[in-house]
Amino acid sequence: MRSARGGHALLATLALPVLVPALGVSPAAADRLAVGASLGETRGDQLAVARGPGAFVRLRAGARSLIELDVARSAPESEAHTSTRLGASLVLELSARGRGLTPYLVAGGGVTRTEHAFWIGDHRHLEVGAGLDLALGERAWLGVDARAGQRDLVDERLPHDPVILIYIPPALPAHHTYTSVRLTLSFAL
Repeated sequence: MRSARGGHALLATLALPVLVPALGVSPAAADRLAVGASLGETRGDQLAVARGPGAFVRLRAGARSLIELDVARSAPESEAHTSTRLGASLVLELSARGRGLTPYLVAGGGVTRTEHAFWIGDHRHLEVGAGLDLALGERAWLGVDARAGQRDLVDERLPHDPVILIYIPPALPAHHTYTSVRLTLSFAL
């Protein structure tokens, strides 16, 4: 069985060569492409608090708009499962990016896979939020953003065909809301 982590990373890697030309973004232009890392926390109405790392790519689509592609992995401390998120967002900067602070709004969506020893659940998510980037120079930013969203269960299944199922896992919520906060560090290429 192929790991979800490898599958999501492969999908993100394969999507970049297709999306970059389609958006008219030239990776050769230094201010048009940035990569970053994040550390986030998510709280849900029916979920335990989960924390984990992520990575993202931001492609400049206009004077104050960016397309962000992200992948993140998180796990709650109290439960034995992990979640892998793959998302795309539109980022609208409220002021020109330069020295100092750049506030922005963000809206996006994607898919999340939650894996437990006894079940796998796939969700789609939609979210909106706001953030603030602090320039650390001409090519680096430290940021924070907060998002609110909803997840809807698309598929729930067992990871294998058991002969006898002794453990009956709790049902995944079909619909739930969440909030997330993440710290980011990004660099223009």
